[in-house]
Amino acid sequence: MKEASSSLRRLARQKGIELVRPSPEGRLVRVSDRNLARMLAALGEDVACKSSDGEDRCHVPADLIERPAWGLSLQLYELVSNRNWGIGDFKDLWAICSMAGALGADFIGLNPLHAGFLYEANRCSPYEPSNRKLLNPLYIAVDEVEGFVTSSDIETELSMLRELSLVDYEAVAAIKLRVLGTIWKSVQQVQNPALEEFIRNGERDLHLHALFEALSCAQSMAGAGAGWLSWPRKFQLPESTVVREFARAHE
Repeated sequence: MKEASSSLRRLARQKGIELVRPSPEGRLVRVSDRNLARMLAALGEDVACKSSDGEDRCHVPADLIERPAWGLSLQLYELVSNRNWGIGDFKDLWAICSMAGALGADFIGLNPLHAGFLYEANRCSPYEPSNRKLLNPLYIAVDEVEGFVTSSDIETELSMLRELSLVDYEAVAAIKLRVLGTIWKSVQQVQNPALEEFIRNGERDLHLHALFEALSCAQSMAGAGAGWLSWPRKFQLPESTVVREFARAHE
């Protein structure tokens, strides 16, 4: 068993997979053999095989060996523009894709875009999401959302955020959530077939994520933190009586 584990971990390293990961507390923890096997399988690797030459190398898809490709690798949050809100957003990404496509690029390599922790915004690692099924709303180009109306106060805040050398996640989250909330209040009585379809298609996953966000907001304000592991036990399960009561009260 120990020999099989060593073989699996050796193969993972040869394919460019890290054997440790950071924990939410900042410590390095061991990636389990089960998860390594899943990642290798996703790369199309036979977990029973070994590298013939023993040389460490990243996984290369077969179609890239047959036809080399080129593209850009970027962290979306790092993109700077004269219109974004202190963090790269989906409109910036569209501009980069259009530019790269015009030059003949085959791909854009991105950081994970999973949902983060809106109410603990500095907990911003793209590799520690709150939900891997939903996108991070901080990447929304708010100025492109129907119903957005700017003001001198908003423009002053945005100018300050754009001038920063690093992303101020707390300030970005605060202004985006505030303005998106204002937009929602102004349009929620208007029929929106696209929104209704989005909610229908999201089904239980979307409902649970919305419930998590509402609980995360409430628990953060109560000093319990944005992540469910630090919440009182009665709030940790969506099926619990107290969480169901919370959901009904916040519909």
